[in-house]
Amino acid sequence: MPCRARKYRQAAVAYVVLGLIVIGLITLSGGTPERKAAELRALLPGAFFIVLFALAIFFRVGIAVTDATDCRVRANLNIVHLLVFTNTLRCLGFLANFLGMNIGFDFIRMRPSFSPSPFRFNVIFLVSALLMACIVYMLARAGWNLRGLRREER
Repeated sequence: MPCRARKYRQAAVAYVVLGLIVIGLITLSGGTPERKAAELRALLPGAFFIVLFALAIFFRVGIAVTDATDCRVRANLNIVHLLVFTNTLRCLGFLANFLGMNIGFDFIRMRPSFSPSPFRFNVIFLVSALLMACIVYMLARAGWNLRGLRREER
């Protein structure tokens, strides 16, 4: 298997496994069981999209305008680049929430929402931010064909 294809498959596996762990951590951070059930119903579509995007990355699905392989690879690279951008924003959001700034998104008004909260370190947000940073690294490594931490065989 070529090195680039292996990076895409590793990124897809990291995306689905770590993404589902983050969803589990967010669910566990809720308060009462009724609130957890409501949060779980809100997070289930996110889990579906995580699996869908991971499958698209794993199989290097792309939209081919012509039969040329370059178009298919280029469309796939754009998907990975988009996911790097969105997951970086998500990682920064978790980090801000860990530092005590409640940052969210108001879907009714379609704008970010900021609410002050008593300052406390919530470890679940830190762990989620670190997991998201791992996801971003794996996606960027595949999307821009970056070298890993160790030297690769040629």
